[in-house]
Amino acid sequence: MSVLVPQPNEEVLEALDARYFTESFDPVAHMLENLPEIKDELNVFMRTEISAVDVAKDVILTKLQDDVRANYNALIQGMKVVQDVDLDLVRAQIHVKNGRRLLATAKHDLIMRYDVAEYLLVWTVPGY
Repeated sequence: MSVLVPQPNEEVLEALDARYFTESFDPVAHMLENLPEIKDELNVFMRTEISAVDVAKDVILTKLQDDVRANYNALIQGMKVVQDVDLDLVRAQIHVKNGRRLLATAKHDLIMRYDVAEYLLVWTVPGY
């Protein structure tokens, strides 16, 4: 990849080695394997590599920003759906709490009425 001749973004992306995008890729080992053996060439090699990596980084960041911008509306819509689901879950939780409270109250009232009915039945019905 030449740093002196500007390349279109597509060419920069195509020139990148696919190994760069794997988890097992070790950039330090890769760089050490490709270092020139002649000391005088090392400075030029390092500057060229740094410039090429900076250009590739800028191209990748630009592409990523373009992808985010292109999908911004879908992202916002998805976030709104998540917010709506969260609100629905909070409302459902409130309804469940109220339902449980009402059931507990109804159970308590039913037990109390049963006890009162049984008490009245014992005292009013002879031989019970």
